[in-house]
Amino acid sequence: SVADLTANPWQSFLASGGAPLAFPYGYAMWIAFLPLALLGKWTGLGIDWGYLATLLLCDIALLLVLRALLKTRQAPLIGLYWWSPIVLYPTYWLGLNDLIPILLLCLGLLQFRRLRGFEAGLWCGAAVSAKLSMVLAIPLIVVYIWHNRSLHRFLARFLGGLATIASAAPFVGLF
Repeated sequence: SVADLTANPWQSFLASGGAPLAFPYGYAMWIAFLPLALLGKWTGLGIDWGYLATLLLCDIALLLVLRALLKTRQAPLIGLYWWSPIVLYPTYWLGLNDLIPILLLCLGLLQFRRLRGFEAGLWCGAAVSAKLSMVLAIPLIVVYIWHNRSLHRFLARFLGGLATIASAAPFVGLF
């Protein structure tokens, strides 16, 4: 998609003979990789550099978001996080992209913790756009809100944020 920027990168990829299952993600994932892939292309470093740099930046961002969510000291979190085989093996050995939707979901949880229901819904919707399996977290969040009476007022805002992302889906192929 870096070679031929279009509003529908999947169609141009398939038209050039690409495999349909090669990048089964939504726009949120594509947008996450696009800036550094373009920078890699323009600087001659290559799009592989952009891909790996994006994963590294998302890795660092996820660590910072987890630190804000957990409100813990940095040293133990860094040790537990970066030496975890759950982060190292899939991301840097297998080259999987799952850090990005997890980062988006955690950003949604952070916004929810800050009592910003609409923004939480937007981030969680972006996580679902990045990888459809993130939709499994949505019912858990809704049930949590529903069972916590002090949070009921945020349910409509959260669902409004999700609806905003979902309403754009038919127009831009978000999902």
